[in-house]
Amino acid sequence: AQLADLAEEIDEARAALGMDAFALHREFLAERGKPGAEAVGEPKQARTLLGRLRS
Repeated sequence: AQLADLAEEIDEARAALGMDAFALHREFLAERGKPGAEAVGEPKQARTLLGRLRS
């Protein structure tokens, strides 16, 4: 819950500065939840997310 609260505060600060929301955070939230049978495994998903953070 603390991380979600912090993310919300950051989104509000970015909006106040006229900046777009942090897209990677929204994508992460969209990908959370119960995975389907065909879903990519968590380790591979984590590597992909870390790679996107580095780019």
